[in-house]
Amino acid sequence: MQNLASLYIGMVEHIMEFQKDRTDIDPRHHSKEAFLRDCRTISIDMGRMTCKSVAAVMLAQKHCGAVVVMNGALRDWILGHPGIDRSRVFTARDFIKELQEKGSRYRIVVIDEPKFISEKFVREIVKLSADTGVEHIVRLGTQ
Repeated sequence: MQNLASLYIGMVEHIMEFQKDRTDIDPRHHSKEAFLRDCRTISIDMGRMTCKSVAAVMLAQKHCGAVVVMNGALRDWILGHPGIDRSRVFTARDFIKELQEKGSRYRIVVIDEPKFISEKFVREIVKLSADTGVEHIVRLGTQ
């Protein structure tokens, strides 16, 4: 199953590079939020139980990112594994609070299973992320 996590990571990294290299989209013609939402959001789903949470954490740790999960139980399960940076894994509500209070120190935000997070929260995360300099949003899982 670890190979599936590596597959997700490779796909996301390739798409991030492709998006950065594009010259046909001028970010000055978009609001920060629209540019992040429409031009720098990556959505990938290959079904349930395919190592997306593992890939999310690995991407966040490798690319100065944060992982947003659906609830505290999943956050606690992820944080129960050795070597996980506790400052990178949040519930949606906690991440919104973090962005509002401290701004972002992240380059990417990985939303694990976005279907199970309120769309209102997802929109707020994108808006606040754009305002604080996040470069990519990655939506892994059921859309």
